[in-house]
Amino acid sequence: MHSLPAHAPSCPPPPSPLPPPLSPLPPAPSPLAISNRDPPNPLPPPQALAASGYTPDDVWLLEFFTASRAELRAMTPSQLLGSIRALAALQRRPDDPWWRDAWLALRPALGALPPEGHAQLLRALAALGARPDGVWLREAYAASSRCLGELDAGQLAELGRAAAGLGMQPPAAWVRELAGVAFWRLPYAAGPQLAALAGALVALRALPGEAWLAQLEARSQASLGACTGPQLAELAGALHAMRRGGPLGAGWLEAFEGASHALLPDMAPEQLAATARALAAAGARPHPSWLYAFCISLYRCLDGCSAAVLGECFEALPRLAPHPRWVDDLIQIVTHQQERAQRQRAADVLQAARAQLEQQRAADVLQAARAQLEQQRAAQEPQRTGSGERGS
Repeated sequence: MHSLPAHAPSCPPPPSPLPPPLSPLPPAPSPLAISNRDPPNPLPPPQALAASGYTPDDVWLLEFFTASRAELRAMTPSQLLGSIRALAALQRRPDDPWWRDAWLALRPALGALPPEGHAQLLRALAALGARPDGVWLREAYAASSRCLGELDAGQLAELGRAAAGLGMQPPAAWVRELAGVAFWRLPYAAGPQLAALAGALVALRALPGEAWLAQLEARSQASLGACTGPQLAELAGALHAMRRGGPLGAGWLEAFEGASHALLPDMAPEQLAATARALAAAGARPHPSWLYAFCISLYRCLDGCSAAVLGECFEALPRLAPHPRWVDDLIQIVTHQQERAQRQRAADVLQAARAQLEQQRAADVLQAARAQLEQQRAAQEPQRTGSGERGS
């Protein structure tokens, strides 16, 4: 393992966001004159467009890709990174000739990127569906490995997730080095960072050793309360995967049950299934109230459940309950209560409709009475006028 000092180095401040435009951006000017600029514009057009929220059309982009190819090698590393991130934000993938020049321009710039810039670059490339060749990727991973010691747990998780998002497995040595640096960050990481880091390592197909997993389990047990429902599900699923379905400590399981009980409704169907699968494999026996909350949460999102997710849940539930029959009883109770709640909601809607109808009827009666009164007054007015004339 890659060893580091006991204290994690301070993290560099995040890059400053691009300033908003002073006024709404007019229609994008033709980029044909871009190649004649000297020196390169400090805010390349894609960044300015992404910052302003303006989305250029395909014709403008095609002209930009053609005109900007000659400038790519003259851009600074930050400009290259900003341009690619902006294109990802605009969801506009460059054509192949542009990419060929971009790869050549990026290679010497890799070593000059800020530590957090490597994750930003890989994430933007994944969003654009880019597929760099093996030589370029080896150089990119070599450059990023020199910055690993400057990243905190959250930034390491972002880098790992970005590398996994490219769809090409990184070198095994790079994955081991990232996991080694992450080991020294575990004592300083909060619950959300631990969940993200564990999930990133699973996405990279890493299998840390027992010392690494014991540190993650001990640290996360103390900070589960800071996690959201989806983060708890990610952490449980990652521990299950990295322990290959092995047991988890009784203290961790008890803390996880307490932290997740009220957050089960926040989990998506896949996250509920991952949680149930991980706890069942770990030999957990949650309190019946937890199982009840789980069934309620699953019932509420049945419309979004696939057959595979439901199968995973109902395969894990009997292993979590003290007796398999408990699951049947829980499902019946949940179904009955949900049906009763639906009937109550329907009754409330009907009652509200009736009240609205009564109000409308009352308004109609009042309106009709007013109209009739006005008609009577109008009919009496000529009679009064005639009586006055005869009296005179």
